[in-house]
Amino acid sequence: MRLILIALMVIGSTSNAEEYFCPVSKKLNSDSSYSAAQLQQWMFSVKIKQMGEAAIISRCSFSSSAGAVTCDDYQADFIYEDTYTGHKKFYYFRGQLDVQIFDNLSFIENNGRGDIAFGRCDLLKQ
Repeated sequence: MRLILIALMVIGSTSNAEEYFCPVSKKLNSDSSYSAAQLQQWMFSVKIKQMGEAAIISRCSFSSSAGAVTCDDYQADFIYEDTYTGHKKFYYFRGQLDVQIFDNLSFIENNGRGDIAFGRCDLLKQ
């Protein structure tokens, strides 16, 4: 009986997990805009893995030293979901980072250091 209860708890906790992959299609800073060649070279993206009231925000880009795309992961400090519009906002306060995903899956990432990025997310799991 305990195994069945534990299995149901695990299934219930993972069934509301959502994972977003958000490649950057436009990136700006206070001085300029990244070119299409720079976006292709650095392969900027954001990943969000939301598990109920918790989420991991991953900022990813190509690392020349690693020769591959690498990601920095941050535990979201606060998540706001607008039940009327479907917008979600994920905040990491220490890094002044926030990511907003809109109901049409477009997103804005504010990295807190003067850059903002835009694009469209793919919902990988629901």
